[in-house]
Amino acid sequence: MRIMPTWLHGMLDYPLAALLIALPWLGGVADNGPAMRVPRVAGIAILIIRSLPAYETGIIRLIPVSGHLAVDGVMGDEVDVLGRDNEAESPAAV
Repeated sequence: MRIMPTWLHGMLDYPLAALLIALPWLGGVADNGPAMRVPRVAGIAILIIRSLPAYETGIIRLIPVSGHLAVDGVMGDEVDVLGRDNEAESPAAV
């Protein structure tokens, strides 16, 4: 099932990566803890993975679109799980 064209997906990866890198400062958690490191690492990883797919906006065109989408899915799941773990440990959640 195709939800959006690959060129649009490729163009949305860049602002998403920038948002993830800036998120700790925007959210006021720039304390070098997991809440800062996880989004920054995810944003940098998106920039790297973003350059590899073999479609319109790929730079190196090394991996198939399905490989890029699989990495997107795994990263989304990891960021979600880590966010939930951080939320559970937060004093506000108690």
